[in-house]
Amino acid sequence: MALGNPERAALLLGASKALLEEIGVSLWPANRLEYERDLASTQALLEEKTLVRLIAEGEHMTEEEALTYAFEDRER
Repeated sequence: MALGNPERAALLLGASKALLEEIGVSLWPANRLEYERDLASTQALLEEKTLVRLIAEGEHMTEEEALTYAFEDRER
């Protein structure tokens, strides 16, 4: 999960799903399992409506927005 932050994780899960769909790439089986595991962990920590909203927000991020958001804490 995104550094122990389920809200951040939900946004990034949504962004990664949308970006993969946009370029027509499927996750490899091992990566799919990791994605599903991260999604399940995130679902366990958030209310359903919050999860759905955050994933949808992530799906609407541009590639640049998603990358900036994903790496912003690493630069501090």
